[in-house]
Amino acid sequence: MLLFERGGDTMNKNNMETIITDSINSKSTFRVYFNYEENYYYYFPLQQNKEFFLGAEEIDFQINGFSIRRKQDIKSISDRDDLVNQILKNEHIFNEQLSPEIDISSWEKIFGSLKQRDKNIIIENEYSDFFWIGKIVSFTSESVNLLEFDADGIWEESPTSILYADITSVSFETRYIKYFSKYV
Repeated sequence: MLLFERGGDTMNKNNMETIITDSINSKSTFRVYFNYEENYYYYFPLQQNKEFFLGAEEIDFQINGFSIRRKQDIKSISDRDDLVNQILKNEHIFNEQLSPEIDISSWEKIFGSLKQRDKNIIIENEYSDFFWIGKIVSFTSESVNLLEFDADGIWEESPTSILYADITSVSFETRYIKYFSKYV
């Protein structure tokens, strides 16, 4: 089992890259812990670069949409070499044909790709336990403007500007987003 735990040396960063690359190539999940919480996540990684990874989140044998997350927030990551991964493969839980075409080279490119999809998204700052849900109106080199709706499905009158520096993740096509979007 390969394991990466955040440390100062380059070898650990290479291990993180290797774990994600191996999971992409084998179409298997990995377990990841983030600095901002105690719980772990399982992802089918789809792409990565030095700053971000894009993955399909797996929860109890179901895919729950896609997330783009910052690598700087990873506390530890390990490959998943267990029966569950074999079940996921045998049951064809993840269909890579459903993988979205998203440019993850920068926040600006990410939001440009997501804006073209014209669907609601969730932007989070997990360090402050805060999230925004809504539709991308515009974006710049430093921020994104999101027209939000609240828990009652009421749209705000004007967009909220969110600095990229305040964003830890962006999610789309999750069950939460799909069902809320159906009723707003």
